[in-house]
Amino acid sequence: MKKFLSLDLLFCLGIGLLSVVGYAEAQATSARETPVVKVVKENAEAVVNIATEHILLLRENPSWGPYGSEFDLFFDQFFGFQRPRRALKLNSVGSGVIIDDGGLVVTNAHVVHMASTIFVILIDGTSVAGKIVYENPKDDLAIVRINPPKPLKAVKLGTTEDIMIGESVVAIWNPLGLENSVTSGVI
Repeated sequence: MKKFLSLDLLFCLGIGLLSVVGYAEAQATSARETPVVKVVKENAEAVVNIATEHILLLRENPSWGPYGSEFDLFFDQFFGFQRPRRALKLNSVGSGVIIDDGGLVVTNAHVVHMASTIFVILIDGTSVAGKIVYENPKDDLAIVRINPPKPLKAVKLGTTEDIMIGESVVAIWNPLGLENSVTSGVI
């Protein structure tokens, strides 16, 4: 009988020890899960990479004024087919954030300005063609629309009425394709 009692006692102590270890691990995990970590977990899926392509047509022998001037346009209408041209392809990358689960993405205007092709790369690597629906170069803001191949998760944004001076903020972006780079700051 004593053997069974001691085994039961050891079993109960073992369960109690596992509970304490589990509780300690949970406390350590929750201590490591700062507000910044929570924001990243909740919103990283809404951060996208934007790749653009812009094709420039260049004259080989510019004989009058800068490219795109009135004379350039005039001569293109009448003599454009006779002048040799070369094409220059410029590629660029930037970051964006999904603000609407229907496919609206906010980015900087300088990322998509004059782009002939825009691709939005989602967190899982899926590449989707995009189209500019709004561009404001003065404020460096643009909105790109995509047709999502699957349901999207939009970022959770705060409101201006809710912001307090001294409050922490988190920025998640994809500089040069380095996905989910994170920084935090104070308002």
